[in-house]
Amino acid sequence: MGDVLGKLQELQSIYDTVLQMCSHRPQELQKCLVSKMHSKEDFDKACHWLKQANIVTFPEINLMNENTELHKQLAKYQLSLEPSPEYENLLLTLQRTRQAMLPSLNEVNDSYLSEKLNALPLQFNGITTLAKDKFYEVQEAILAQKEYASLIELTTQCLSELKDHFLKMNQVPTNLVIEEAVCLWNVCRTLLEEVAGLGGAMDGLTQKEESFHSTGQPWQPDRMLQLVTPYH
Repeated sequence: MGDVLGKLQELQSIYDTVLQMCSHRPQELQKCLVSKMHSKEDFDKACHWLKQANIVTFPEINLMNENTELHKQLAKYQLSLEPSPEYENLLLTLQRTRQAMLPSLNEVNDSYLSEKLNALPLQFNGITTLAKDKFYEVQEAILAQKEYASLIELTTQCLSELKDHFLKMNQVPTNLVIEEAVCLWNVCRTLLEEVAGLGGAMDGLTQKEESFHSTGQPWQPDRMLQLVTPYH
């Protein structure tokens, strides 16, 4: 009788253990399923961002575009780069989630997932590096065009002022006293020095014009012609 009772108690203990395991197993499966669903969402989100960022960064920069178009291009690169820290963290989260999911994955699924997750950081680094390079290239082009336009404007203004001075000089009467003649000579000498200084500015503009022309950037030929012709 005692042996039978012992066997029954042993069976009861085994039953309770199995029952407990069976009740925990659905919870574990549910937790694993939720984790996989979230990982799938994060994975799709990361892939979508990489695809969109690649679309923005892949085309070659057209330096022949006007300043307005370059600013639009710069804004696109900036919009792609701004969320990059968020997606970098998302990729790290996916790597950690994969480690946690390993016990529930078979060899084929683990191999497939590992291949995909290992490729994402490489794509991420390549795209963000390219976007940064192009961002700075466009930024430099915008600054160069702005500087070029400012130099043209400043040189045009200086040339116009010199032209006005020389026109006034032509109106000076010839019957000047010595003091007036000396004063006029000093004015002429100052004007000649300014012309010489303007020559240096013109040389600098010509170099920038050649640089812009060789790279296809807008070099404002009409403005330069209007500037060079009266100077010479």
